[in-house]
Amino acid sequence: MTFDAVNLLLQAIESGGSLDPNAIRAALAETGEYTGATGTIRFTGSPDPARSVVISRLFEGETRLFRVVDP
Repeated sequence: MTFDAVNLLLQAIESGGSLDPNAIRAALAETGEYTGATGTIRFTGSPDPARSVVISRLFEGETRLFRVVDP
């Protein structure tokens, strides 16, 4: 998640064209959707992003996908 957060910040700095915190905040606010290493993050007007959650189970020593929960 840190990888995605840093890349999202870099994207906002690039699209905002400035290191000014107000420009970064504005660029982040305009981000509707971001696809990163952990999946797609959607911003729907709330400060908290909506994102999928992956649930895995350990079965006979192997990790297996159990379910993906989408918001």
